[in-house]
Amino acid sequence: MRRHDQQLLEALGRAAVPKLSEFDEQALSTTMWALAKLTIPNRTNQMLIDGIVLELLNRDANLHQQGLANISWSCATLRIGDPALLSALAG
Repeated sequence: MRRHDQQLLEALGRAAVPKLSEFDEQALSTTMWALAKLTIPNRTNQMLIDGIVLELLNRDANLHQQGLANISWSCATLRIGDPALLSALAG
């Protein structure tokens, strides 16, 4: 990835974190899926991932099958082992 692409992703991540409460469940799960697909570790992406996890837990989100699959796959890909999130996804 080129440096300006990385800078763009970081800027988007910083802008998205404070607005996560405005995302619907589909937007949250799709954003998490995209971050997992990119597999570019950096602090901003981690802040965004942590924010999505927190938002999902705070909402007690009732995800549709596709959203549940996206979040589950993302957690596995990103090696997220948050017990509260995994428990919420399981049941």
